[in-house]
Amino acid sequence: MAKILAVALFNSKEEGQQFWPLLEPLRQQNHEVTLLTNHDFAPASNQDIDIWGAFKSGSLKEGVKVFPRVVQSRFEIVHFFHFQEAPSPAHHMLLWYFQRQPRVVIASSLMKDETHIASAGFLKMWLQNSDIVTGFDRHTLAEMRTLQPKSNKQCKVVLPPLLSSIPDVTHLEWSEHEAEFLEEMDRKKNILVPYFPTHYKKSDSFWSVFENILSLSNSIFLGSQNEWHIRDRHHFLSWSDQHNLSKRWLLAGNTDERLYPVFAKKARIVWLAGLPLSSFDVVYWLSCAFSQGKSVVVDSKQASLYPELLAAKHTWCHVLPLDTADWETTWKESIKTLSKPPSWMEVQHHADSKINDLSRIYEKVLGEKA
Repeated sequence: MAKILAVALFNSKEEGQQFWPLLEPLRQQNHEVTLLTNHDFAPASNQDIDIWGAFKSGSLKEGVKVFPRVVQSRFEIVHFFHFQEAPSPAHHMLLWYFQRQPRVVIASSLMKDETHIASAGFLKMWLQNSDIVTGFDRHTLAEMRTLQPKSNKQCKVVLPPLLSSIPDVTHLEWSEHEAEFLEEMDRKKNILVPYFPTHYKKSDSFWSVFENILSLSNSIFLGSQNEWHIRDRHHFLSWSDQHNLSKRWLLAGNTDERLYPVFAKKARIVWLAGLPLSSFDVVYWLSCAFSQGKSVVVDSKQASLYPELLAAKHTWCHVLPLDTADWETTWKESIKTLSKPPSWMEVQHHADSKINDLSRIYEKVLGEKA
């Protein structure tokens, strides 16, 4: 099996924890994995994966300091995970070195689904010099068609974040507001919608989604109107009254994030379709829903993260088109018949196939360079 160096500069501790599940399956497949990252946001230590918290900002000085250790380790694969559009000076130094090692496989993964490759100068150059490039979904890979790779054998792979089991935390003590809210969820099996705009804009496509959801069932939205202008609140309430929606929805307000799995457990279904969520947010809520045995409603872009898990043939999910104008008249009846998802082990089996694909591609490209 291969000796792999994973290089990642995280923007937060949460990014580090969300990223961690990507490495564990590679180690389980007997690859020798080392993570080179920033010490402030490094994931908790793991006996099977060596963590080098050598960076603070990824400066050239930090790169020079860790460089002898990198050279001595004789890695066969170096995989850069890009959480920022501009690679750091330390990243550039490592790329410069590994490009001059003809047998080393260079892989690059975009870890922000809103990255615009065409306008990301250094990152675009980086991707063109990689043997393997990955994106969260087919939409990202389609944008990579504009690249002019150095190797005509470059492999492009869909590699979404991995799902992880998220247990509920019913043993915690809730505030009075949170306790009342949970009681309300017990009384009414609402749809859980993990989004609400921070500002009001009448032309926002979300309001079409909002109206469609409420036409199906009472719903709980995560968010608040604290930052809304008072005039916008009046406009919105007036619109909500005109459409007879006022009594069909509740806002969770600024609740403790540790409550989210409990919300998922008490909800009827978890609704993600049409919401402007990042891929990491989608993965988190899929993990919450499936951990708590709840079915989900997703759109076609979100479903492309896990095409096997979120296929239309399954009874634990419903896939809607991106544009609400394309939603068929039967979608409400289909959602009403959703059933519980399978066991967590089966969920993981459907979702982890992409990591197995990546491992096979590692071996394939290594064989070509041997």
